[in-house]
Amino acid sequence: MSDWPIDMLIDAEERHAEDPERFDILPLEERRNLQPGQYAKLAFVNSDAPPGPSAERMWVQIAERRAGGFYLGRLNIEPAFVPLDNGAPVLFEPLHIYDVCDPGEEDTPG
Repeated sequence: MSDWPIDMLIDAEERHAEDPERFDILPLEERRNLQPGQYAKLAFVNSDAPPGPSAERMWVQIAERRAGGFYLGRLNIEPAFVPLDNGAPVLFEPLHIYDVCDPGEEDTPG
């Protein structure tokens, strides 16, 4: 399976700029310095979805850091509206990250 196309991810920074009360994000420095094993919350959009919900926020566990500031992670949930499977690889940047969770925290996904 190939990496999830980055253009299917919602730009969290753009959403935050449009509506900071509704779309809160972490400071960029925190989003740039994540390590393998941590979780990042990303928003995915399904442009081929029928009318109704077409986007969802989901946790991705970071597997590795890549050149250019990219991360490669694995989806940590079975999506309801996005055509991906639990464990699917996801390539993303800090601008896509809404939230972060460390393994072992009380609200750790999965």
